[in-house]
Parts: sequence; structure tokens; C-alpha cells
Amino acid sequence: MLSKETWVVTPVLVFALAWGFARDSLAASFKKALVFFAGALLYVGIYFLCFPGDKNYFRYDLRVLAKVPHSLASFLHLEQPVPLEFPFTLRGGLATVVVLLLVVLAVKTRHPAGIFGASLLFAPMLPTLLVPYQPSRYLVAPYAGFLLLILASLAVFFQKLGERSRRIASVAAGFVGFLVLLAHVFTVRADLRDWARVSDAHARLVRQAEAVAGEFPLDRPVAVVRADGTNVLRDIALSVEGWPKLFYVRGSDPAGLIDAAALFEWVLHREDLQVRPVPESPGSLNRRGAVLLYTRDGFRWVSRDEPNLRVAVEAWRGRGFPVRVIEVRPLPRLTL
Repeated sequence: MLSKETWVVTPVLVFALAWGFARDSLAASFKKALVFFAGALLYVGIYFLCFPGDKNYFRYDLRVLAKVPHSLASFLHLEQPVPLEFPFTLRGGLATVVVLLLVVLAVKTRHPAGIFGASLLFAPMLPTLLVPYQPSRYLVAPYAGFLLLILASLAVFFQKLGERSRRIASVAAGFVGFLVLLAHVFTVRADLRDWARVSDAHARLVRQAEAVAGEFPLDRPVAVVRADGTNVLRDIALSVEGWPKLFYVRGSDPAGLIDAAALFEWVLHREDLQVRPVPESPGSLNRRGAVLLYTRDGFRWVSRDEPNLRVAVEAWRGRGFPVRVIEVRPLPRLTL
């Protein structure tokens, strides 16, 4: 919750804790959240005003808002969650009505867990509301809030029952909970098999990089040419066993998996060195360098002493191959 931009919903959570658990008045709860709101407002202002060009992942389209009812429907097991192209469906509408009724019940009874659950369900959706895709990590906090809201609603419901009815309802709720848990076990096992395939692909790439790391030049830039013609993440996404998955494919990096600079910094494993991309400006590549080719069989040195790296890079790109230029640099040391 406190990573990246999602921390801006902290004022909502502070208000929910103050009003629900601390039993403060509305005015006192707003006052406690005000300090956090000021910080969040300052951050949002800087984020949009000082960095206006870095928001191309937002889509100002009503269709994106379908992710909210779709997410609620997936929480209620009415739909399978999808990472993009969210559908507007009757099941999504039904799920929205059901959840809103539970929120009204939590507010009306002022149930602490219900109020905090409702805030944890909806508030974390706000920062990514206009993002047209939804990886599973976006749903972790909202799903935790959904479970809290469900448990709070059951607690309120059980309080209104007689002793005998409460025992029967407890058995029924326990049986339904067991079935849901059982379904989740199979889903998690299938998801783990999918992620094992992703992990194996990364491990294979690291082993391939380790095979050439001992010959990596430390005194000149290296052009890493991607010529493997594969897309392992796409292949996994098209054949998942668990829930649909959304991967970020690094089109210009080896196998589309790992940033080339980060990959070789990892395999070189030198505390005194760092590997960084070379900013490509006019004249920046007019120097000696090396060319490292990546194919599906691994890395292979094409040239370890290229007279003019710019010419080599343009030649490979002219043939349609993505190229990343990286170089080793000394790591600055702090002295006290």
C-alpha cells in the first residue's frame, strides 16, 4: 500500500480507522485524515504538474470503469478476472449492487471491520482507475477489503439470529467457506505452475548470460542484439493454467524478459561496478565497442572489438533486430 502511487489513498484508510475503530465523530475523523490528505494532494499536484508527459498509460474512457464491477464479480466468483478489455455484464451489475448493499449495512451498523473493509476495497482502486489494464497485484488490497466486508456482514447477520438458527447458519457458512477455499487451492496450484514457467524462463536466461559474463569487456560499450525470434511471456499468457495473466514484455531486451543492463550487472556480480544503458545521442556511439548477439540458444560474441559501434548498431537495426547498448561503469563510493 505504501509503494508507488497507491499510498495516496492513505487518508481514506485513516478516516475509516478513526470513524470505525476509534469511534471518533465524523468531524474528528476528517481532522485526523486531513494531514495525510494534504500530503497526498501535494504529491498528486507535483505528479501531474511537474511530470505531465509521463501519463500515457491513462485512458480517459468510460469503458475503463468496467474494471470495478468486473472486479467485484470476480470476487464473488461470478466471473473470471481478466487483465484488460473489461466487459460490462449483468453479473458485474449484480455484484456491484450486492457489494453496495453490504457497504450500506456496514455504515448503518457502524461495524469497524466492515467500514475499514469497504475503504480497503474501493480506495486502492482509485489510483489505477483510469489505467486500461489490471494485473493481479492491483486486486490484492481490494480483495482483502472485500473479505473483511463479507466477514463483518456475516457477523451482523449472526447477531440477529436466535441460538439454534445461528448454529445452522454457522455450519452453512463454514461449508460454503470450505468450498471456496477448496476452489482457491486448485486455482493457486495452477497459478504456481504458470509462475514456475516464468521463473524457469528467467533462470535459463541468467544461465545463458553467465556463460559469457567472464568475457564481458569492462572498457567499452556493448551492443546487445536480440535475434531470438521468441516471445516466451506471450506463449505462457496464451496457455495459462490459472487465471489470465498480464506480462510486461521488454521488446528490445534478451528474450523480452530482463533489461540487458540489469541482467549483466546481476551476472557480473561486482560490488565495485555497475552496468548502465548508454544514452544514444548524436556522436555517443562513435567509438570502439563490442557486439553481443542473443539467439534462442544463448549469447554469442559477434565482435569484441568493433571499430565504430554506431555503424554496427545501425546495421543491425537496419536488418530489423532490436539493439540495447550498455556499458560497465565504476560504482561511486562514499567516503566518510
